[in-house]
Amino acid sequence: MTADPADPSTESLGDSAEEAADRTHRAFKESLTAAERGLTEAAKAAERVIREGLEILRDRTRRYSGDYSVPTRETMADAQRFLVERINERPVTAAFAGVGIGLLFGLLLASRGK
Repeated sequence: MTADPADPSTESLGDSAEEAADRTHRAFKESLTAAERGLTEAAKAAERVIREGLEILRDRTRRYSGDYSVPTRETMADAQRFLVERINERPVTAAFAGVGIGLLFGLLLASRGK
């Protein structure tokens, strides 16, 4: 069946196909715009979370930065407090780590004496 340009029914088919194509194109553009907007918002949120994380990390490490050629009483107290907190959080892990380190030192000292 060929489309007759003089036939009004074929003309309405062409218009409806163009209208459908236009609607599809508009819907695609709207979806694309919404996706771009969503990605932009997600990127901004990720950037904000990363910045906050870096600020927290910077604040936590700030007390440990500085001149370590001569340990001060404050840095030693901070280090001791940090170790005590970690040991209290995971006592079994700390005990195994201590045993492992002691075993290594023992093996190193024993092999030096031979």
